[in-house]
Amino acid sequence: MLVMWDYILFVEWCDPKEGQEEVDPLSQLSPEVAGGLREWADAMNQAYADETRVMNPDPVIADKLDRQFDTLVQRIREEGFDVTQGEKWWRER
Repeated sequence: MLVMWDYILFVEWCDPKEGQEEVDPLSQLSPEVAGGLREWADAMNQAYADETRVMNPDPVIADKLDRQFDTLVQRIREEGFDVTQGEKWWRER
């Protein structure tokens, strides 16, 4: 499962098993984790709304969002999924 953000949340099967490509990966996660991903993506959209990167969030907020991303990916792994975590390109300068 690939989990990444690029101004929208992407949760996709990396190497889907037969029939799995038709199933939304978010629907296979616990409601808490799926909801957490959606909330995190909304917070990312607010923090990084300026696609020109001229305006960036406060470093404390940025660090918190990065930790939330790491925690959510770990929780998905704990639910038994093999996860590829997308790069944090928004922190690369």
